[in-house]
Amino acid sequence: MEESILPSIFDYLDYRTYLNDAFQTLKNGSRRFSWRSFANLAGYSTPNFLKLVIERKLNLTLSSIEGTAGALKLNKQERTFFEALVGYDQAKTHEEKNRYYQLILRNRKYTSIKELDKDQYEYYSHWYNPVVRELVVHPDYSGQEGWITKQIIPAVSDAQVKKSIELLIRLGLIRQDNGKWVQSDQVISSSTEAASLALKNFHQTSCSLAAEALNRFSSQERDFRFVSVGLSQKGYEEVKQRLISLWQETLDFAKTEKQADRIYQINLQMFPLTTKEKQ
Repeated sequence: MEESILPSIFDYLDYRTYLNDAFQTLKNGSRRFSWRSFANLAGYSTPNFLKLVIERKLNLTLSSIEGTAGALKLNKQERTFFEALVGYDQAKTHEEKNRYYQLILRNRKYTSIKELDKDQYEYYSHWYNPVVRELVVHPDYSGQEGWITKQIIPAVSDAQVKKSIELLIRLGLIRQDNGKWVQSDQVISSSTEAASLALKNFHQTSCSLAAEALNRFSSQERDFRFVSVGLSQKGYEEVKQRLISLWQETLDFAKTEKQADRIYQINLQMFPLTTKEKQ
């Protein structure tokens, strides 16, 4: 074991990928090293236990986490991070997954490597970031302290707006051109593990804001509609495509608006209210 330099666990978000890479490193260092060898080191009763974990056929338990960490000779910081990775992977709810990911982000060694993932997570985790991005390019904004804060409903703090602007700059979503803020065409990926997790946060918050808007604004200031319809799978896909087209048309129209006087949140949602009938 001492002769093999294992990969740094702080390079990983998927603990199973880390285990596979660590095992391959140990195997490359000794031809005799096998699944059984690792099982003996970790105290597993099943010779191919690690192989089954890597293949997602089994999960690690508290005791097997300890055994695995001991077999890999992880120090205290590495072991704590490993436990967070396992918890993140095996979380059963979105809230639990969120909690473990925030523990992962507290590790400086990880965030120094995955800074972009951290920023993407931060962007989607706060509903007001896209709002700030729209307001910094507003004709009435000239950089004065507190102007953006006063425009946002529900209220946010000056500190949150300042942090948001710094985040938007790091992500390349805004930049200064001749002293004025302009939006870039940079796209935030929603396919990374971090962004996908935070995107659920964003949708949940958006739904909450929509519910609050029913009482916060008069019927002249908001528009709420709903319809419940029966659809086949084919019909669902057709309606979904139509909504996507409407979404793109709305974005294209918004680009033509030269005198926007307010920022609006537009939610398009379609979800089942019954179980699927058996064919």
